[in-house]
Parts: sequence; C-alpha cells; structure tokens
Amino acid sequence: MDSSNTPPNSNENLVTDINSKKMSPSEIQRRAFVEIAKKKDQIQAEALNKKMQEQKLNDQTSTNNVSMPSWGQMAKNLGQSIIKNTQSVVAGNALKISSEEAESRLAVCRGCEFFNKEQERCGKCGCKMAVKTYLKAEKCPVGKW
Repeated sequence: MDSSNTPPNSNENLVTDINSKKMSPSEIQRRAFVEIAKKKDQIQAEALNKKMQEQKLNDQTSTNNVSMPSWGQMAKNLGQSIIKNTQSVVAGNALKISSEEAESRLAVCRGCEFFNKEQERCGKCGCKMAVKTYLKAEKCPVGKW
C-alpha cells in the first residue's frame, strides 16, 4: 500500500515519510495541514473542556455554598410577608423606607454569611433582598437590622 494515500497516525509518521522521500511536496503540505488542523481541534477541545470544568466549579462556589430554604418554606415566608406588610399599611404605616436606609440594610445583608451573592437572596428566608430591604415592616431573620 502506498503511504502517500494513507493519512499519518502521528507527526512521527509524517517526518518518517518526508525523510524517506516517499511523498511529493504537495502531499507533504497537505498532510502537514491535516496534522495542524487535528492539533488545533485537540487544543480547542481541551480548552473548551477546561472552561466547562471551571464554569462548573464557579457554579458550585458562586453562591458561597449558601443553601436556600425549600420552595414550600419560601412560599410560606412570602405569604407571611404579604400579610405583615398589608397589616402595617392598613394600620397607617408607610410601605417603604428611604433609599438610604434600604441601601444600609442591603449592605448589612451583603456582608452576612447567609447572603447568596449570585441570587441576591437571604439563605435563611429566601427573600430577594433588593425588595425586602425597602419594606418598612420587614426584619432580618437573624436580627441584623
């Protein structure tokens, strides 16, 4: 079988074929391009695999390993929050606080060990803190504000 018609298994085979002068210059060039393309594909696949592994690690650690309450518990907390805020407004209290006070509360949350940074949620109650910190009747579930 003519080696010029069979693709090389490795760069070593290509070098051996070149050294033995069994290949024309155009065949050498074609096979070199094939080898380069294979190597490029291999490098891209390795880079993609590494990027996917890094993303998986980031996904696992980006939430500071703060687990959230169950969906059922978060639904219960939301219902209680709606009732509490409605009762407060009916009693004549304001629904919201100032932006400055809300930002101060949110700053406390962002420094808390229960704060889920990626979702901006509290790991104790599951609330979206950008909303909860603005509501006058709300309190921190661990008493930080």
